[in-house]
Amino acid sequence: MNNVLIEQLSCDLNIIKFKVETEEEYGNRLIYSALVAWARVQVLGKSYTDIYYAKKDELDYHNVDVMHIQSRLSQVAYGMLNAIAHSYKWNKSIDFESCANSISSSVIEQLIFCYELSKVNNRRLTPSPERVATFTKNKLMLGGVRWEGTNLYSVGMGRWSTASEPSINYKCIFNLPTCSAVEYCKKLKKNAEWQENELNNMYQIFKLGNDNWYSKSWVDFNNAKVPRGLSLLKSMEIDGGYFLLKNDDDGILSAKLDKWYYDEKEIYRIMYSLNAYNETPAIFMAEKYNDYILLKLNSLLPNSEMRILIMSSWPQKTYDDSFRRIIPRFLWYDVKKCLNELGIIIKFKNENENENEE
Repeated sequence: MNNVLIEQLSCDLNIIKFKVETEEEYGNRLIYSALVAWARVQVLGKSYTDIYYAKKDELDYHNVDVMHIQSRLSQVAYGMLNAIAHSYKWNKSIDFESCANSISSSVIEQLIFCYELSKVNNRRLTPSPERVATFTKNKLMLGGVRWEGTNLYSVGMGRWSTASEPSINYKCIFNLPTCSAVEYCKKLKKNAEWQENELNNMYQIFKLGNDNWYSKSWVDFNNAKVPRGLSLLKSMEIDGGYFLLKNDDDGILSAKLDKWYYDEKEIYRIMYSLNAYNETPAIFMAEKYNDYILLKLNSLLPNSEMRILIMSSWPQKTYDDSFRRIIPRFLWYDVKKCLNELGIIIKFKNENENENEE
């Protein structure tokens, strides 16, 4: 019976077992993407079949209470965890009931984060408007209530097709800069609202060229030794208080960053851009396998790039792992391109392998 369930999920989600992964690792991916699909079903309030065959003018406005969705999804998760072999480390080695509740909550939160689901009055969820994000080699289906098509591949939280279209629009869809990381840094320097330096509190400065996690790349700021060029400061007294600091021929000027940079983790875009401009780019390590890439993040990404990564990969160590991601080969070019444009260099564990291989 378990094999029948696995075969049906594999067929419905278009997820094939990788050549070198174990049954448990394959089970991790199946459970994850199946729960994502089931969460969408709960939001619809009816089956895929009912939606698929309904006429356009007969489609209802779907919105369902979030607790109802989580309760039903937890039951599905509990059944899958019992029926499908998976790594106990992946579910954090806790009992199935607790894991079912936790993973269901995590899946719903991530679908909201990725704009697949939208909140209504903080209590109810509804599908987001249907859009298609086209990348260089693939296209990503977003939102909507229709899932027709036989060439869709479930990857992480995303639904992908390998047939892209001439008009590449993913930067517009995900609100990404259209310039390089170095150019982004130059634009910050040119367009920031600079003021006379009045930084009188305690601050830390982002240290360029540090191989540590970016959250650990902060050192105490000495107001008497301001480095030349552009720097990023954060207040030790105000949560979310970030400043740009410029020291050039115009003197020492500062510019307070809007709260949006903090909320959307755009602070990380500035960090990556500063290091790219400094010619000390961030380096992420990866491992190459026959049909997938295992990517290891050193630090968080801006929310826009993080959404793309979540929808193009599976978590590796645990169901909520943000820093080790499994990316199928057919999506690697598009994912790598997004990271490179952020100012990140990818190096493979085996340095003899060609980084540019797709």
